[in-house]
Amino acid sequence: GLVFTTPSGVTDIVLRMTNNAPGGCGNDLALDDITFRPCGPKVQTSISGNTGGSDTISYCVDGQSPLTFTGAVSSGYNAPSYQWQVSTDTGITWADIPGAQSTTYTRPISAAAGFYQYRLVVGEGSNVVLPSCRVSSNQITVRVSPKPIPQIANNGPKCAGDTVVLQASDGALYQWTGPGGFTAVGQPLTIPHITPSQAGQYQVLVTSAFGC
Repeated sequence: GLVFTTPSGVTDIVLRMTNNAPGGCGNDLALDDITFRPCGPKVQTSISGNTGGSDTISYCVDGQSPLTFTGAVSSGYNAPSYQWQVSTDTGITWADIPGAQSTTYTRPISAAAGFYQYRLVVGEGSNVVLPSCRVSSNQITVRVSPKPIPQIANNGPKCAGDTVVLQASDGALYQWTGPGGFTAVGQPLTIPHITPSQAGQYQVLVTSAFGC
């Protein structure tokens, strides 16, 4: 790699590659997929206060708290500029976050569940707005999981001595309560040989696979 600065007013360059090896069989190479990419400092982001060091964090939609992201940028630019970006489609497209133009960014609580990814891009001065002239950091992932929306049903009404079946959906864990201190887990829930004392209202606490 190499680093160079174009003079003022120069927007195009010619890069010539020359093979200086002596003549003979085997000293020439044919290359058909040369790629140019921006060269710049190493950019590493982290979640402030996340003692585990992971760059992934998960929340339930009703249990979020603000997060502060921090970027560490090594030397390499004379006058670096910064821009935080967010992606909601697993990194296919990125959008600039308005006003997030420093090495730290505080993510507010989002109203909607979803899969959010964040990164910091750095460029030399105004070059930060040019995708081909900037470098990007590792990605921070924030998963916001929705609350379950249970649907419940039973096969009643039933007569004494019959079997009652209680059903629920949209969860991974089901915790039932009912008359007379009744408790049970799982679904569908079968109560054989029902008695009149067991008549009444049954409730279920539904928990998703993400703990919501």
